[in-house]
Amino acid sequence: MELGERIFQLVLKADPGNAAGYVMLSNIYAAAGKWDLSEDVQYQRFNMECEKQPCHIWIDMSKAVHMFVVNYHDHPQGLKFRQG
Repeated sequence: MELGERIFQLVLKADPGNAAGYVMLSNIYAAAGKWDLSEDVQYQRFNMECEKQPCHIWIDMSKAVHMFVVNYHDHPQGLKFRQG
């Protein structure tokens, strides 16, 4: 946890608007069962207006690279998931 906190400070100093450091530290606290600290870090991120980027993946299919983004279902070769 201490190493994660030190790295967070370095990331924060280098790029204070990047949400990745906040997410990383929040996840470290959550994994350690420190839910109050995890929530505090997410609150700090929210106050800094650091938006998390949606998860995405690139897939190479037939010599063409396709990008899929979480919750974006309009790609012609994207998978449609049903709720239920």
